Amino acid sequence: NGAASPQSITVDVSKIKQVASDFIFYANQDGFAKGDLIGVAVTEDGIVKGMYSNGNVKNIARLAVATFKDKEMLVRKGNNLYLPNTQTYTPIITPGGILSKVRSGFLELSNVDISREFINLITAQRAYQANARVITTDDQILQEAMNIKR
Repeated sequence: NGAASPQSITVDVSKIKQVASDFIFYANQDGFAKGDLIGVAVTEDGIVKGMYSNGNVKNIARLAVATFKDKEMLVRKGNNLYLPNTQTYTPIITPGGILSKVRSGFLELSNVDISREFINLITAQRAYQANARVITTDDQILQEAMNIKR
């Protein structure tokens, strides 16, 4: 009928104590409150750290770095993306920070607008030339004033 055979259980309550006084429950914090991801940082060894709104910082991932022995075997696809030009060419994959350092926040290519910078350079050069002419003219006026006095 599926019933288990009876078991004999002995309960020892001799070591249980009851204190006849008031008591309070209190909690110790041993963790963090719920937090939202508010930022990400990458260390030199390629560890991606997530920063949360509750002050907690956790390692999220580790970047892998692909090294190619022959850079000529790569074909530029645009947007800083390169692919091997043959299916048989295999890169050497290592965790970030082993063979090289990971630089977070750096730009690989310059983000300078060349035409804007040339305009700024020419403007600064013209301002310098104009100021130099003012000084030369001022020197000439002072020289003439000294000659008139004599």
